[in-house]
Amino acid sequence: MSNKSTFIITIDGPAGVGKSTVGKIVAKRLHFHYLDSGAIYRALTLKAITKKVNLADRNALIRLAKRTRIKFRQTDSGTRVYLDNRNVTKLIRRPELTAQVYQLANLAGVRKEVNRIQQSIVSGKKYVVEGRDTGSVVFPDAPVKFYLDASHAERALRRHRELEILQDRDEKQRHHSAPMSPDGHRGEAGHPDSHRDASEHGLAYKKVLDEIKLRDRRDKARSVAPLVQARDAIAVDTTHLSINQVVVQILHHIARLAAQRRNNFRRSGLRQSRLCR
Repeated sequence: MSNKSTFIITIDGPAGVGKSTVGKIVAKRLHFHYLDSGAIYRALTLKAITKKVNLADRNALIRLAKRTRIKFRQTDSGTRVYLDNRNVTKLIRRPELTAQVYQLANLAGVRKEVNRIQQSIVSGKKYVVEGRDTGSVVFPDAPVKFYLDASHAERALRRHRELEILQDRDEKQRHHSAPMSPDGHRGEAGHPDSHRDASEHGLAYKKVLDEIKLRDRRDKARSVAPLVQARDAIAVDTTHLSINQVVVQILHHIARLAAQRRNNFRRSGLRQSRLCR
């Protein structure tokens, strides 16, 4: 980034390693802004599906990306994502949408537009940016980079728990909004089938595990900006770590790197002063 007031910390890695949760906490601790690059791809995918754009039409998707406005707003309850001035924060997290994101992420033209959006957002500010290629492609000159990883099994378990929470929340909302039946119960007019066992709508762990592995293969094999650890990124294996432990490690590394930069600056200043004698 050419703007000297811009300071970027990148956190990359595959799905389910804790990038979003860790990134938000680290940003808050450092008083930085937070940017989820994946939310941009999700928002574009949502618009393409809503507008019934053929996801196999490369040129149409690139045109859509160029004509789309995506903004992030920080609130007390978290970051809000706006797609053409519409709040889509919850909509872009649906599993059925996630399954289609790769079709846009694989296109060089779309990635170019997403990179431009990210670089415009962070210009002149301090940001923690997380994604798949933020350190390797989007912000290659970022002074601090991390790459989080974890085993397939652990990542699938985390994702499965998240989906169960979302599904349970949706089920409760439907239950409370359903009309009251004659016997005083809520549901689809008191129909006995409305009281379904949670396991019936829960995604099986095996299915989530398979989806995680498929997503990894797609991310790492794509010809444009594949998922890789940037050469100068610090690797953190989160398999057996809590969120807090990962945050502590990252903050420790940031403090160490900051101290190194200060020492280097002092040495450089000392050398300059000696040259001027």
